[in-house]
Amino acid sequence: MRIKTSRYAVLVSLLILLLPFLGTASQDKSGVSPQVISLPSGPGSIEGLGESFEPELNTGSAPFGVAFTLSPGVAGHTPALRLTYNSGYGNTPVGLGWNLNIEYIQRQTDKGLPEYTNNDTFLVSNGGELVPLPDSMYRQKIEGSFIRYKKTADGWEAWRPDGTRLFFGTEENSRQQNARGVFAWFLQREVDTNGNGIEYLYEHDQGMIYLSEIRYSMMSPTLYKAVRLLYEDRPDVLTNYISRSKVVQARRLQKVEVRSASALVRSYRLNYHQSSFLSLLASVTQFGTDSVTALPPLSFAYSVYDHANQQTVVMSNPPPFNTTLENLDTDLVDINGDALPDMVHTDAYSGEHRFYINGGKGNWNPTRTVPDNSPAYTLSTNGVMMSDMNGDGRSDLFIKNSFNFGFYKNTGAMKWESADWQPCSPNPGFSFESQEIRLLDVNNDKLIDVLMDRGSSYAVWLNRSDNVWNNSFDFQTWLPDGNYLSFAASSTKISDMNGDRMQDLVYLLDGHLSYFPSMGNGEFDSQVIMSNAPAGLGQLAEQVEISDIDRNGLADVILVSNGSVKVWFNNARGGFEDPITYTGTPAYTSHSRHRFADMNGDGFTDLLITDDQATDRFAYVDFNSGIHPNLLSKISNGLGMETEINYCSSTEDYLADRDRGEPWTTTLPFPVQVVAGVTVRDLHSGQEYRTEYHYRDGYYDGEEKEFRGFGAVRKLEFGSLKAPTLKNLFTFDVGDSEESRKGLVLSSAS
Repeated sequence: MRIKTSRYAVLVSLLILLLPFLGTASQDKSGVSPQVISLPSGPGSIEGLGESFEPELNTGSAPFGVAFTLSPGVAGHTPALRLTYNSGYGNTPVGLGWNLNIEYIQRQTDKGLPEYTNNDTFLVSNGGELVPLPDSMYRQKIEGSFIRYKKTADGWEAWRPDGTRLFFGTEENSRQQNARGVFAWFLQREVDTNGNGIEYLYEHDQGMIYLSEIRYSMMSPTLYKAVRLLYEDRPDVLTNYISRSKVVQARRLQKVEVRSASALVRSYRLNYHQSSFLSLLASVTQFGTDSVTALPPLSFAYSVYDHANQQTVVMSNPPPFNTTLENLDTDLVDINGDALPDMVHTDAYSGEHRFYINGGKGNWNPTRTVPDNSPAYTLSTNGVMMSDMNGDGRSDLFIKNSFNFGFYKNTGAMKWESADWQPCSPNPGFSFESQEIRLLDVNNDKLIDVLMDRGSSYAVWLNRSDNVWNNSFDFQTWLPDGNYLSFAASSTKISDMNGDRMQDLVYLLDGHLSYFPSMGNGEFDSQVIMSNAPAGLGQLAEQVEISDIDRNGLADVILVSNGSVKVWFNNARGGFEDPITYTGTPAYTSHSRHRFADMNGDGFTDLLITDDQATDRFAYVDFNSGIHPNLLSKISNGLGMETEINYCSSTEDYLADRDRGEPWTTTLPFPVQVVAGVTVRDLHSGQEYRTEYHYRDGYYDGEEKEFRGFGAVRKLEFGSLKAPTLKNLFTFDVGDSEESRKGLVLSSAS
């Protein structure tokens, strides 16, 4: 049950409810929090699956395209302009999940922030990495287009196999740059072997670059064919710092005009859903030369976050007594890499590490897992914690004391192998559990670093590759405008408030929540004050949690009380919605402890509450037991045909195969929303055609930090009285032994 209230109405009652629990918070050594393990947010979020994501059949994503019809160019040399939807894409000037096919080259950010030197890795717009060749040329790491690239003094040049020459960022108008240098070079001009050219023009706004016009078939400086792109202000103004500079995405595509010699030939108008926090493309309508006569619109609908789907799940087969979160030797970790948080108990007396495996369906496995030769460390010991120290998507057992500095690697085999000690160096002269220390990934390379509060400034200690840390602090930074936040204060939190996946510094005060956006490498930008912040935050700072409940990439504010949970959702518009109160949640006593984690692998953040004194010792609040929001769910062509798309979590398929006795050979450390079924309906005849998909053997490359898709996909096309049902099984190479083979079809059998 949920209730919508004003932000002031229940402050007094909240204080009364929370008074018995002040000071009962235990240390949090969870191995699944976003501060200690960095994984993609996935489809439906601002980030998507990351800039290196390349949509293929085996990824389970939902591709769809809308092509703009342009006037034909000389000798067929016509630009191609289209919108492409893929559920794995993030946020763009065409809304969430949509992309405009603009070619560009940029510095890579999802495997480490750019240094703005030639040592950076460069990406092309399809997500492919460029690798240098001996002759000073570049090609894509995974070849497919066979385009050759050359970096010049002011940009890039490239040659297609047909001889067409491309120029990227050779003039300032086509470069996205900041004080550090050029971040991206956009396609400025292309010339075919006959000298026919196409020119691309851009507009700039608050660090963002927008395609504004394409000119081609140029007979004279004033006589040519053109495509003009017009933009409007968007309500969800999103800011990101992934380029290490502030980029504000404040506009979205509104109209595309197709012109010939300045005369309007046709236009396309784009409308967006108004009810969503994030811009979601609602329709594309084609108009004629009079801008009035129109074809039926192509319209789109999306899945929504339904607060009414909240439920409390009491977990069966709970671990034994004294194995709840109140025990400092117990916490959450995904020890087998299946995207389901398990419980670990490190016994101080026997030395055993006992794992209680999450069954994924509101249950724990009835038998515990006790591996041989467990490392001789317990979680309650200072200097022992769980964190992903090598960036492979699994939490390792991290040790830092006077004698040892390193970790026991989590290989997904349900143990930390004591014989597999990974020493790190050099050993720092401070405790990682000090109030002045925070563990987080400061440079987006998926390796967990150190940010230290030094009393008026901050210092960064980077976790380099191969377990080598720098000899001294890499950077010393200050907050802008003389500000300072103490890590020892409960009013200081760390979370991603703007959806760029970097952890920001959050400050709580009565009726006030602000944050300093991370610019990477321990640098922070000026303070951002959020509107409609909850009242009484300063008094409740110990109890206030910051976590992304609806998994759109933006952190929300949560207050856990006895029998209820209050959530202020981040509305992507610089503030919070009025709170939603979820009632019927577990009782919260002085023995209760909680963690935020995805307990059932559906892609949402749940609230796990444990209490050794309660009848229901392990229970979690599933805030939305429905489908993931912001995913394309229906396409209507305006002429009587509808396509409905249904999704499920990859973990759902994993559990189904496990229960059938067909366990996956490889697993994913995070759930991916995949297309489970597609139904095409003819509204005139009443006929419909249904296809279902089932995925297995998901693969995440921990070294490349990349989701590679699934090793097998089963496709079921339902027949009718006149046609049989067709079954096909596709197997794919996920590139686990040779990256260049990722996505290749190995077999297809019916």
